[in-house]
Amino acid sequence: DGFALNYTPWGFRPNSIVISLSLIDGILLLIAIFQRIRLKENAYDFSPEYVTSFYRTLMSKEQETGPEYDPALEKMLIKTMVIAILIVSAMLIYATMTREQEKFTAFYILGSNGKAEDYPSEIYINKDIQLLTGIENYEYQPVNYTLRVQLDNRILKEQPVYLKDKEKWLENVTFTPLITSSIATSTITLSKQEPRSKLEFILLKDNRSYRSVHLWVKPIFDINDFTPSITLTNSDMEQTSGWNFTGSSDNITGSFTNSTWISPSHSYSINFTANNSREYAEFYQNVTGDKESIAALSFYVKDSYPNMTSNVSKQVLIDRSVVWEGGMGNNSWEKITVPVYFSKNALLTFRVSNKITMNETFQVWWDDIKIERYTETSSTLTPRPVVLTNYPQLDFKVRGMAIPLKGNVTIDGRGFPGFYYDIDEDVSYEQLDLSFSDDRTIDPGNAVYSSTAHGNEITMLGLTYRIIYLNTTGILTRVLMKGADKKLNLGEKWTLENGYSLSLKLVSSDGNSAMLELRKGSSVVDSKVLGIRGVFEYRTKIEKNTVTVFKTKIDSITLNSVKVTETELYSDKATILKIGDSNGDFKITNISSSEIIMENPDPIKIEDNSLLLGGNIKFMVKNDMAYPYTASGEIRGVPQSISKGATITINGSNYPGFQYDLENNVPLEELSMSMAYNGTVDTGNAVYRSQSRGNELYFLGKSYWIPNPERINIISGFSSITKTIPRNGSLGLENGFTIFLKERSDDGIGVYIKGNMTSSQRKLFEYLNRSNFS
Repeated sequence: DGFALNYTPWGFRPNSIVISLSLIDGILLLIAIFQRIRLKENAYDFSPEYVTSFYRTLMSKEQETGPEYDPALEKMLIKTMVIAILIVSAMLIYATMTREQEKFTAFYILGSNGKAEDYPSEIYINKDIQLLTGIENYEYQPVNYTLRVQLDNRILKEQPVYLKDKEKWLENVTFTPLITSSIATSTITLSKQEPRSKLEFILLKDNRSYRSVHLWVKPIFDINDFTPSITLTNSDMEQTSGWNFTGSSDNITGSFTNSTWISPSHSYSINFTANNSREYAEFYQNVTGDKESIAALSFYVKDSYPNMTSNVSKQVLIDRSVVWEGGMGNNSWEKITVPVYFSKNALLTFRVSNKITMNETFQVWWDDIKIERYTETSSTLTPRPVVLTNYPQLDFKVRGMAIPLKGNVTIDGRGFPGFYYDIDEDVSYEQLDLSFSDDRTIDPGNAVYSSTAHGNEITMLGLTYRIIYLNTTGILTRVLMKGADKKLNLGEKWTLENGYSLSLKLVSSDGNSAMLELRKGSSVVDSKVLGIRGVFEYRTKIEKNTVTVFKTKIDSITLNSVKVTETELYSDKATILKIGDSNGDFKITNISSSEIIMENPDPIKIEDNSLLLGGNIKFMVKNDMAYPYTASGEIRGVPQSISKGATITINGSNYPGFQYDLENNVPLEELSMSMAYNGTVDTGNAVYRSQSRGNELYFLGKSYWIPNPERINIISGFSSITKTIPRNGSLGLENGFTIFLKERSDDGIGVYIKGNMTSSQRKLFEYLNRSNFS
């Protein structure tokens, strides 16, 4: 009854308990009356004669006789009963005499009417409040208590309370709620839940927490009461003081620099070398104000890291708590604005740290750090800047199918070569779902990437992993090689990835067996003598699981060589994924036994040259369409359905191997095939067309130069590059040519090309009507 009342509007209260129990008793009484009426003469009734008859039987002195009566047994039972009574009585006396009296302290708070109800649900910051608090001492000795009141772990009041044994203390406790970091954060973030704070009353005994009670309350305050009056020293980095630096090693340095800036002509530079995991660098200063403040912290940040990664992070901390964090891979200045809370004396820190050993050196620059008045727009999430200016490590050449920048769209392996697609099963095991708002922004959670396991493997962002464990946490190892064949000569070393190598050491004289040796670096990890169809397998322990790292099979043996087939190689280091881990602009939100899901925690906006998923997808935006590019996928078109009598058209819109004019949405190459009813393509029914654009012609996916537009059948291969050549400088070109710039007396520039031409190149050059250089 009480458990059920706890989930009703009336709650577990004395009135509700009495009323509910009375109703239950009344219902049971009515049921009993109804049953007796229904049974009539068979109903059970009670008579005082039953009691008197039982008493007369006990007091009777008549000697019981009969064959079943045994006087000896009766005496034994009586003695046993007497002994049992004595033992139980002795135990009861012992327990009563030795019982330690229970010691406790009653501690409680009461509502406005002095009862355990009507507690306050709201509090006003910086305004006094009273709560009736009771303490009762049943410790059988005097006790010095300390009563502490705190809001979200911030102490508001402490007062001593001395009570004698069995003494009671019941008084109104007055305290003033103060702003806390958690209250400020919950107010200035875009949380859909109403902010709640923990108002806690703690009773300390011997300076240790002894009893506690708490209420969940809604804090109310005027944000104008917390306008910042904080001045940063050297916020524009134009001086050489104001900021202190510390790093985890001597190879990590920080200094003011004039190599790049926002406000001329200096910024703060961190030179970071990640030789070990968990390295860090940070610069900081103490900021003071006349009161606690809610403010908008803004700054500019830029890094030189060539690719997007979450293994290195940039952070801003206030009093050692992270208020902003971003990944690496932004080669242009980015402005960040974060709503924050400052205590009267706060430590403001800008930090760079890495998770794993990377053996790389890069720079991070910071400039124009400001603390300004907080406004509602300060808490508005702006689209995450994913436009990067330079990605030298990745060459995005393979184009996927176009998507509109509106509504709900899906990118999967059928139309994007960068995602894993099983052509035999017609199944895509990777998928990116995007939902655009009216302004082309993708709100948090509306970009969802999912990767589905295939067998005991899973492919994510161009890399395939073998699954060791996958459920809430992912333990994976990279698939480095699978299904490879190799002929190994005696003494030859086959260099594999991750430092491994395989060698043929010996072949038996009869050619029936051979000795293979597996090394990592200079150390032998395993060796075996095997015959034909023998399997060489090396296993090791990864995250408490013994798994295969290398496996191959001998297909044939000669006197000086072997052929190995079905060779597999896996990383001997685990890749561990957990919910909440970041991958560039996405975070892992779910890991199950069959899939891994990532979502965008921040708004993102796809623009020209934007990159998503840790820099694995690059977008070219033309008009209202976005074209995804990959650097890791192979050229693959959209699957076509072949049916008898149908016509198939393959062009740049559905096959990235053909050129396509993105600006005008026009295919420049096209192959059309008409299928006969016997399933073949008859002679002349497969037609390839290519059209020129200006003085360029695209033929079978390659670009050619048309020297004479009137003779389109004469073409020359060319490549296009953009370089800066200084005055009187030179630039080396392909095929041994060099271009020179020389100043002329009329302040002009002369352009000269030098190189040895073949006879065909000379004829082509002479054929040209004219050459223009600019």
